[in-house]
Amino acid sequence: VAGVVAGFEIDTSHFTGNQLVEVDGDNATLNIAASGTVLAGGAQSLIVANGSSSTGTVNMTSGGLTAAGELWIAGGATNPRGYFNLSGGNVTVSSWTAVGRGTGANSYAYGELNITGGTWSNLVNNQISIASFSGNTGLVTVAGSGRLYAANNIWVGEAGNGSLNVSGGSLGVGVSVSVGYLAAGVGSMSISGGDVNVAGGLMVWNGAGTITVSDGTVNANWITLGQTTGVGAMTQSGGTVT
Repeated sequence: VAGVVAGFEIDTSHFTGNQLVEVDGDNATLNIAASGTVLAGGAQSLIVANGSSSTGTVNMTSGGLTAAGELWIAGGATNPRGYFNLSGGNVTVSSWTAVGRGTGANSYAYGELNITGGTWSNLVNNQISIASFSGNTGLVTVAGSGRLYAANNIWVGEAGNGSLNVSGGSLGVGVSVSVGYLAAGVGSMSISGGDVNVAGGLMVWNGAGTITVSDGTVNANWITLGQTTGVGAMTQSGGTVT
């Protein structure tokens, strides 16, 4: 689906094939309110805003979306703007989720993933990357009753400028959260409510990063603020960290 104008809607009676879906163009919008499961296939299964200076938005309120390959939010070459708003239903990604992944350094991609309801799950052996390259910006928000689960790692500011904000709901991570993953990465993580459970480490890695806790509950196996070249800080003004 490329260059779709606002108001396009799919359910399982319209879309059940394993094929690439692109939400791409001048303010393209895809609304998913399915009674079953929508399937997207290919090495890149769903790309929201793939063209230069394009804007794409996905609004999902119910049903299921299964991506057999990678799911990119803002993946174009120059200035793409991509938004995915999940307020209900279940999204399952079998490969990478990338939020702000312009195709190369200094593409100035901007991506947002907003989870206020429903569940977003990334399966084992694949990461969630927020701001994949230099010049990219990515924002992931978990709020309300939303749930985000990553079986592997979350990189907040892989090589660009990334943010992960949790104000409600729950965040579960099977391995670790790395804020400022590569040396060029700048990341911030804010917990102002909800539950955060990390099986491995909550870390500022090789870049620059901050972790702020003002409310909610954070459980991690270990906390590291600056690995090798990394520079990090953590502030707690409320909530519980164990």
